[in-house]
Amino acid sequence: MTLFDFFSDAINSSGALEERFEKLMDGATYVYNNVTLEYKGWVDMIRPAIYSLWQLQGTWKFTNIGWVENNAPQQSKLIDDQYQFHVHYWNEYCRKVGVSPGNCYLSINSFYGFMRANKADYPEWVFTAPELKNRFDI
Repeated sequence: MTLFDFFSDAINSSGALEERFEKLMDGATYVYNNVTLEYKGWVDMIRPAIYSLWQLQGTWKFTNIGWVENNAPQQSKLIDDQYQFHVHYWNEYCRKVGVSPGNCYLSINSFYGFMRANKADYPEWVFTAPELKNRFDI
């Protein structure tokens, strides 16, 4: 089973939540290079990803004139850069996970840093980094 499977089972069970999963869900402080840092938790980390993906589904629509805001037809305005918000929030999610340009991993105030500092508590963890995006979707 993956860490997510264990985490999902733990938060969906009726029993008390293990401390390691409580920290994963709610966040915790951790030490990296003798500096105390903060991981803000699961919800804070995935919120920008959800918003980024929702924007593509609910806010814009493609018409015969290009991408427009999803308003009443007589009020729609052409959007020059349809991916600007999607890319911004997706990359914010990547930063909170711990990915930076050049696919370097960030240990400071990130999910990756928290997990590396607490490897012994999460033996199931295998890091798979999300990829940063740009406005050209390449």
